[in-house]
Amino acid sequence: MAEFTSYKETASSRHLRFKLQSLSRRLDELEEATK
Repeated sequence: MAEFTSYKETASSRHLRFKLQSLSRRLDELEEATK
């Protein structure tokens, strides 16, 4: 069961990192548009 938990944590952290990347990319586009 511990292996499954660690797998879930790894998947969620990877998902969070992907969300952060897309958010920062959207922020960059917004900054470019407001210049």
